[in-house]
Amino acid sequence: MPSGYYLTTDSPPNIVEFPHAERAASSPLGRRAGAISREHTDIEHETEEGVIWNYPQIRRRVWDLTFRITTEDDLEFFEDLHLAVDGRSSAFYFIPDVDESPMQEYLVRKDKDFLPMGLDTPTFIGGVIVGIYDYHLILKEESEAAQVLL
Repeated sequence: MPSGYYLTTDSPPNIVEFPHAERAASSPLGRRAGAISREHTDIEHETEEGVIWNYPQIRRRVWDLTFRITTEDDLEFFEDLHLAVDGRSSAFYFIPDVDESPMQEYLVRKDKDFLPMGLDTPTFIGGVIVGIYDYHLILKEESEAAQVLL
């Protein structure tokens, strides 16, 4: 079940699959790879008498993905994505499973930084010493309905 993305500026959409790199079993940040969570943003008001009023705001999906990177091409792939969307400046469409029919896509923004974490121990792959990285990618869903009218 490969995941992928396409930029909002692509017309027609050009779906790019994420590298089929092994997803790390866990990250140093203590998060599970590929975990999806739901973020709730509420406004809470408490009166002088202690009555709490909760005003639900946005509900969104959050994908917390960690990729084990073992090639320079895969590392460059994620850096290219970071540069294409200028950190978190531009939203793009994330597709959790490009083989699914019909495909489910979500408008998302990625985290603002590109910080692949180099693991301490390089390894031999094909007789060549290569660095290994865990790249932690957080994608937050953005509402397509929220548009500013001029």
